[in-house]
Amino acid sequence: MTDTIYIYIIMALLVGAAYGIAIRKTIRHQSNSLCYNILTKQHIKQIVSEYICNHYPQYQTKGIHINWGDGNKNHTSRDQTESESERMAIAKAIYEVMAHTYSTPTDTIQKLAKDYKIEEFLLSKLRWASVTKKIEILNYMSTISISHITIGVISRYLSSRNRHLRIAALIAILAASPTKAISIIANLCFELRPYDISRIISLLRRGILPIAYEPLLTSDNHNLLRLGIAIVRNFEIGIADKHLYNIIARTTNQSIVREAIYTLALLGRPLGRQPIRRQLTIMPDHSRRELCLHLCREGYSLASLQALFSESELLYTKDLINSYKRDLACWYSN
Repeated sequence: MTDTIYIYIIMALLVGAAYGIAIRKTIRHQSNSLCYNILTKQHIKQIVSEYICNHYPQYQTKGIHINWGDGNKNHTSRDQTESESERMAIAKAIYEVMAHTYSTPTDTIQKLAKDYKIEEFLLSKLRWASVTKKIEILNYMSTISISHITIGVISRYLSSRNRHLRIAALIAILAASPTKAISIIANLCFELRPYDISRIISLLRRGILPIAYEPLLTSDNHNLLRLGIAIVRNFEIGIADKHLYNIIARTTNQSIVREAIYTLALLGRPLGRQPIRRQLTIMPDHSRRELCLHLCREGYSLASLQALFSESELLYTKDLINSYKRDLACWYSN
């Protein structure tokens, strides 16, 4: 009986010690996260005020002074003076600034990343990081200049089973090699999803990818077609309607046809042409009903819809058009 009590006491002490260690690790992690967030906010403030707003071209962290002039008298080695959390905070700050601003001057910001050796630091952390951390690091790499060696290292993630890791690697590669964007996308071994397309469009909006939409719309590659249609839709390029009609006439991929029809609807183009009618006949019933409701919200008249859809599919649409709910639906969809 006495031995059993001793065993229970020892087990209780072990459990208490393990719990105490876990609590201390949690507190330490929260403290490090808080310090990291504070560092990131400080760096974002300095980058915006000194680089984007063209204030005094100096950058200071923890008593270290960088002279951006011709001399390097005040330059100190980053490897010897900066902690890992400091570098990661700078990488995140650069990402936050570059990802949320358009036409940002990048020369001085890239010089900041080069002086702190952010590329080498992120590459050293990439190999042994978890999948979530890899995605974060690749996102940071998409806003700094990286070498061909780094591009070769991260290219292997394009074949990853994790689609979020694949697209993070793709965005970093496209940002580093904008002139090869079309060939890179054409040679992908996976189909781009709407989220993936939106990430590429964000690079276009930031002025990083010089991609013309016309070669994409005339391509036979499905990924390039999806990207071209997305560019037309996001930038509302009305003169591209003839290419969309041609895509509907020659393409058998139903998802691409659907995107082209929805893009034509966004542009307010007529949908009564024979290729569109033919595609509607093979479209699933639920997709037809969704399209009918969408066209109603886009402002198409009842007469134009009657030429495309059956009476049963127009049953709800008629009531919507003839009621005040149409205005509410149009406002909500926009």
